[in-house]
Amino acid sequence: VGSSTSSTSSSSSSSSYQWHFQRQQWRTVQLKDKLEVKQAQARVLHVVSLDQLRTIMLDDNDRLERGLLICFYTPKLEEMVTDKLVFPYPFAGMSPQHIW
Repeated sequence: VGSSTSSTSSSSSSSSYQWHFQRQQWRTVQLKDKLEVKQAQARVLHVVSLDQLRTIMLDDNDRLERGLLICFYTPKLEEMVTDKLVFPYPFAGMSPQHIW
């Protein structure tokens, strides 16, 4: 009986190791880890005031110089916005020139 328990324990340990190895080998890449997501997120500007927003958005003649994709969130939601929603992907780079 003692040898049977030992054999079961050894067998269980072996299958657990194989499952763990296979799980690591077949692990899918999370969306937040994809290159295009990281590139989109690297271009995000954190705007903290209306004056800063005006400087970013308007040219020297106070005309709109670029488009805007905006996401308002509280500090508690930052992880969800960046890791789960992966803002601003997939909208970043959607123009024919791959700029936004």
